[in-house]
Amino acid sequence: MKNKALAEKLPYWNFDGNLMAFSDGSLGAGFRLTGFDISCLGEGDINAFNLKIENLLNTLPEGTRLQVFYKMTPNVDYLLRRHKEISIEAPEIYKPISEARHSFLEENSTQKNYFVPEIYLFLRSQPYSYRRKKIFEKVEAYQAISVAEYRGFQETFLRTLTQTESALSQSRLNPKILESK
Repeated sequence: MKNKALAEKLPYWNFDGNLMAFSDGSLGAGFRLTGFDISCLGEGDINAFNLKIENLLNTLPEGTRLQVFYKMTPNVDYLLRRHKEISIEAPEIYKPISEARHSFLEENSTQKNYFVPEIYLFLRSQPYSYRRKKIFEKVEAYQAISVAEYRGFQETFLRTLTQTESALSQSRLNPKILESK
C-alpha cells in the first residue's frame, strides 16, 4: 500500500485572506486571546464573565464548531522588554531600583520560573450546503460553486467572526485575529 502525502491527509484546501477554506467547504479562523484573568475576581464578576461567554455561545449559528487551544509557555521576554522601556522614563533617583528589579526578573526568566498562558480560539463554519446529490452519486472532494455563492457564504461567516470578536472584546479577552502567515 502506498503512503499518502501529509497534504492529502489534512482537511485544508487553501487560505482566503486570513480565512482557512477546508476541503469539506467550511471556513475557519482563529483568535489569540490575551488580557483577562478571572482568578482574582469575586463571584459576581466571574458570573458576569460567564454570562457573556454563554451569550456568545448561544448566538453562534447552528453548526459552528469551536476549538480552544491552551498552552503554558515560559516566554516572558516581551514583557521584560516593555518593563525596561517603561522604566527608562523614570526619574534618575529610581534607576538603581529599576535596574535591580529588571535583573531580578530577567534572572527568574532565564531559570524559566514564570509561566504565561497562551489561549487560542478557533471557529469553523458548517460546510457549505451544496446542491443535493442523487442517492448513488459520488461526492467529490472539491465541489464547484460560483464566486457569488462563495462570497455570500464568506460574508455570512465574516459576520459571525465579527460578532464573535465583539463578544470576546466585551468579555475583556482582547482577541487578535490570527493571520494566515
